[in-house]
Amino acid sequence: MLGVGALFVKGASPDVKMEKPGEEAADRGPLRPIVSPMERERPADPAFSSSRIVVNHILQGLRQGRYVPGQTLVAAELMKELGLSKAPVREALHLLVGEGVIELLQNRSVRITRLDADDVRGFVAVWSTLGATSLRLAAEAIAAEGITSGADGRVLAARIAEVERAAGRGITYEFLMSIADYHCAAAAIGGNLFIRRFIGLAHFEHTHRHMASLMPALPFREYAQRFCGVHDAVIAGAGGQAERLFQEHMAWVTRLLQGH
Repeated sequence: MLGVGALFVKGASPDVKMEKPGEEAADRGPLRPIVSPMERERPADPAFSSSRIVVNHILQGLRQGRYVPGQTLVAAELMKELGLSKAPVREALHLLVGEGVIELLQNRSVRITRLDADDVRGFVAVWSTLGATSLRLAAEAIAAEGITSGADGRVLAARIAEVERAAGRGITYEFLMSIADYHCAAAAIGGNLFIRRFIGLAHFEHTHRHMASLMPALPFREYAQRFCGVHDAVIAGAGGQAERLFQEHMAWVTRLLQGH
């Protein structure tokens, strides 16, 4: 299992030379375009902004199914597709190597990192605690407003409605990402800067690809009902209850992963 401190980083971030194509990606049926849950803010520095464009492009590609774990990325192709020079593309790939989304190969090319079942279970163990804390803070922020039907409550109501719709569609990855969207909205409401940063490093677009492959046939209705119970506690401003229910929910998810 990979170290928690690195948030599932495989490989270091050496001087990357990424021009050689590698193995082809496996068949990956199309998914409808969905906005990334953790779209990064782009600083004023043009060079840094350009590298963020590349990072967001790769993460969005993972979400939309254009990229899959194990697929090789070619810097020259990214440069042409995005109309950017080599420097920001290389910087973006360095960043994603360091964050574990991309791994460096012996021939100096890079590919989307594959996580094994132990890595996924490690992610779930970390997220059980971090996500629970984030939801507690969101509930406490809503309670502080004094009105559960306020703007924050409406935001989360819209997110949970999408979770329920995704459960009805029955596409595992799409369903998991609808829950990721909920968590990102809750983290914004909770207002803890470090939780938002850690959620960004979790890269749901990447980790949930692996979760979906391990749990291709979810009990969608039960999963959604359990998560809706967590949501009800959050919008009621019951932070402690939300935290406890989410941890219980994630223990249930862990049992779904057993045997994989």
